[in-house]
Order: sequence, then C-alpha cells, then structure tokens
Amino acid sequence: NCPENGTQKGNYATEVAKQFTDLKAVCELTGAKTYGRLVGYCTINGSYFGKYMMDISSCVVWEKYDIWDRY
Repeated sequence: NCPENGTQKGNYATEVAKQFTDLKAVCELTGAKTYGRLVGYCTINGSYFGKYMMDISSCVVWEKYDIWDRY
C-alpha cells in the first residue's frame, strides 16, 4: 500500500517504481482484488517488488492482502 500520487510521498514512490519500467515482472495472483485491481506478489530479477518499495519509500504492507504472509 503506497501513498497516493499527487502527494510528496506518493510522487516519490511513483518515481521509485518507474525505474522498473520495461523490466519483466513475474507475479503470483492471490485471487483478491482492491479497487478493481488484481492483488499478487511480484518479483523482478528474483526480488520482491513490494518489499523493495517498502524498504526504499513510504509504502507499507497492507495486512489484509498479505494473505501468504510474505512481508
């Protein structure tokens, strides 16, 4: 769960995420949806994208959707 775009922290999270544009992500979908979007765990080059975003920006785990307890 990341801050909304248009806020200082959200804009920063967006810029961090943009560095992964054009890289292949491998995702395992959980079957959940939030705001009409599919929920899953994604890796890029073998590293969890969500974990990276939490480590480098102000994104946080949304316990409700971490159903496989990966974070």
